[in-house]
Amino acid sequence: MSKRRVQVSSDRGSTWKFRWVDPFEFDPSKSSLKPGDWVRKGPDSDLVIVILLKDGKLYSVPIDQIREYTFTLASGESYVILAESPEDANRQFVNALVQDNMLVLTSSSLTSKDIDR
Repeated sequence: MSKRRVQVSSDRGSTWKFRWVDPFEFDPSKSSLKPGDWVRKGPDSDLVIVILLKDGKLYSVPIDQIREYTFTLASGESYVILAESPEDANRQFVNALVQDNMLVLTSSSLTSKDIDR
């Protein structure tokens, strides 16, 4: 696996740092890239890609193919999500609430015995 020298911004382009990254590492626990990072080849590059997370794996999308979605709770707390679609944003928002212990998912099995006849 060969690493590539690219510029990475973790603050939406305010500052850029050169880093060596493995473009084929999709495991977020092993990658130096994190969801939300912006990546470009260098200062003269017109192409900026954004690192996103889907199904537990990192992937990249050109910045002009994503949208920013803001979810605001009744408490006033906001979650800003970068996603390719409203459905992806909804899924990421629910995952963020679960990770922050603000939402708990429970489930139970149903059987035909549970149906009133």
